[in-house]
Amino acid sequence: MGLVTVDRMPLPTVTLQAAAGRFFGVLLSESVSPATTDAYERDIHALCRWCQDQQIGTCAAVDWTLIRGHLEHLFSRGLAATSVCRHMASIKRFLRYLFSEGLLDTDIAELLGVPQRDRKIPLVLSRKEAKRLLTTPTPRRGRPRPMALRDRAILELMYATGARAGEVIRIRLVDLDANGRLVRLFGKGSRERIVPFGVPAAEAVRRYVADLRPKTTHGLVTHALFVTRTGQPMDRFAVWRLVKEAAKRAGVKAHPHTLRHSCATHLLEGGANLRVVQEVLGHVSLTTTERYTHVSVAHLRKVHRRFHPRP
Repeated sequence: MGLVTVDRMPLPTVTLQAAAGRFFGVLLSESVSPATTDAYERDIHALCRWCQDQQIGTCAAVDWTLIRGHLEHLFSRGLAATSVCRHMASIKRFLRYLFSEGLLDTDIAELLGVPQRDRKIPLVLSRKEAKRLLTTPTPRRGRPRPMALRDRAILELMYATGARAGEVIRIRLVDLDANGRLVRLFGKGSRERIVPFGVPAAEAVRRYVADLRPKTTHGLVTHALFVTRTGQPMDRFAVWRLVKEAAKRAGVKAHPHTLRHSCATHLLEGGANLRVVQEVLGHVSLTTTERYTHVSVAHLRKVHRRFHPRP
């Protein structure tokens, strides 16, 4: 199937920056999630900077050679395949928008395939490493950590529920059922799910809500469960930094998604059904959840070698 080319009047002279601004407005009108919108903005701004470096400023001057050069530049920077996949998806949608608005005479998005993602085994903590990470925020003598109760509650809840960083910061007080040990999470596409959590997470959240949160809100009315020292809702970067600092103190490698990976893997290792883990994580497709079975199979192989009489 060849490229779609439309015989139009001379293309209007619209700058890439102006078109990008309109495109972001369309995303907002379509209720695209904030995280996805942020990713689109970063990727399209990167494309615009590349075009500017090539002395290309208008939409009409964009062609396949230019786009291919940008992608080759991304690969040369050593970006992971997953990152390049995201850039390509963003660019493809942007190019389709330009074509639909009559700013391109050729639908060059058709030439933009999607590279195969690396099926890497997720980084997963051992149970001992997870316990060490979760306890690092605990205040120590001579080293006070004012937000330790909040940090402990966040880490415990992320590990217990497999919540993403973006989901944790959107938890409201009304989403939490402390007595029933349930929390309402809003995932990708604002899909809602109810996830249970255990006693350690419940106790950590209870202590934070009772002892620290009232002191940080300073009388401000805020619905967010987790807030900053000044009572403002946290952002994803704050959670990322919290996890990285806790991991450094615990002597392990981890980022926010590591807790999600560890939650899923430890559930499977404990005998949980794959579909149960799918519900906990909020995956639409079971195929996405199946990536964790590779880790669990490795665990089973290790157990088999240790205990079977003929390993």
